[in-house]
Amino acid sequence: MKKSLLIGMTMLLVSGLIDNPVSAQTTWERYGRTPVLPVGPNGSWDDENLLISNVLEVEDTLRMWYSGAEDSNDHYAIGYAWSIDGITWTKWVDNPILELGEIGSWDASTVNFPRVLYQGGEYLMYYGGKGTTEPYDRIKIGIARSSDPINWTKDINNPVFEGSADGSWDDKHVAPFAIEFDGTEYTMWYNGRQSGGHYQVGRAVSTDGVTNWVRDTGNPLIPNGSYGSWDYWELIGTSICQVGDLVEIFYTGAGGNGAWNIGLATSSDGDNFTKYSGNPIFTSGASNTWDEDVVAYPAVIYDPNLSSYRIWYSGGDANHVQIGYATATTTSIEDKEHVLIETYILNQNYPNPFNPITSIQYSLPEAEQVKVTIFDIQGQEVARLQDGSSPQGNYEVQWNGRDQFGYLVATGVYFCRLEAGSYEKTIKMLMIK
Repeated sequence: MKKSLLIGMTMLLVSGLIDNPVSAQTTWERYGRTPVLPVGPNGSWDDENLLISNVLEVEDTLRMWYSGAEDSNDHYAIGYAWSIDGITWTKWVDNPILELGEIGSWDASTVNFPRVLYQGGEYLMYYGGKGTTEPYDRIKIGIARSSDPINWTKDINNPVFEGSADGSWDDKHVAPFAIEFDGTEYTMWYNGRQSGGHYQVGRAVSTDGVTNWVRDTGNPLIPNGSYGSWDYWELIGTSICQVGDLVEIFYTGAGGNGAWNIGLATSSDGDNFTKYSGNPIFTSGASNTWDEDVVAYPAVIYDPNLSSYRIWYSGGDANHVQIGYATATTTSIEDKEHVLIETYILNQNYPNPFNPITSIQYSLPEAEQVKVTIFDIQGQEVARLQDGSSPQGNYEVQWNGRDQFGYLVATGVYFCRLEAGSYEKTIKMLMIK
């Protein structure tokens, strides 16, 4: 994989009433001009590539486990970083927190793709490992445990999951991308690859999460695309969300041209997945940006209260792969039918105060030319979130606290004004840092 600077984005997607959340995921808005988690300084363990793997919110703190490599040696280890807002991240001072195994062990060459489950005060990490002895080129899955995010002990039963019988779709590589526990059974979503073949998505279950894994008879659950399509060469699942009645899997796809992009597949029963018709939903950045060549390995969190998605992803140019951030917002209704809207409405933003993202909802009883504008206390325009014709409906926009040039604004009072036809209303908002 290759490795890029980003065009700052001020506004986030405006969405009207839709039949399901999937149809609003065709546009994501990147944050800022640079990655939110860059590679380390020259000579550090993660100075070459960072592969995003897992983000969890535990005790009001976002916790990220990621894979890092030094000097293109492909010897990945696992690091940890934390954040309050998802934008400003602090790397753990003693990274990496999970290192290579001893020489000759099954994970002596690489530890990668961490997926963490938090339950009952314990962290359980599933990860991919590769050894230095025959068959040295096979990725297997191991487990590590911890009572905190940083001090991990590898399980004595490792590896706990390996490729299946020769000739099967996953006989060479297996790597985890999601772990679930329903109180009785562990479900592991994983990527598998056949020798000489391509990555695809499968699933296995276990009563103890360590032994006696049973593969799903429907594997692979999401196959590669047809020859020549954007995801025919590789299809690597990387994140899973429950959105209403839908199970959504975000995956990395690659075609024969070497481009890596992000796609989506959905299922109403968790078994039969359909690829989104608008794939890929997230593509590489503009020329001369930090993610101009690659976007891959998304970690996605869905907030049902705000109907919004947050995505951390690996992006790259010719030099490095680093970690960026983007958002998207949807608006949906439970009965999936239009609601009669009789008046113009501009609701107070939420949260308020905010740092740095806030949501603004409004309603249009009829089609109008709409402007949604942010002003500072001097009345100067800071950002324009919407400017154009919109049909009747309920809408939600987000402001990420940045001006029209992509710079984060200062702490203080700001105003949001909705102009729709002859209707005009302004609300006051407080940005804090």
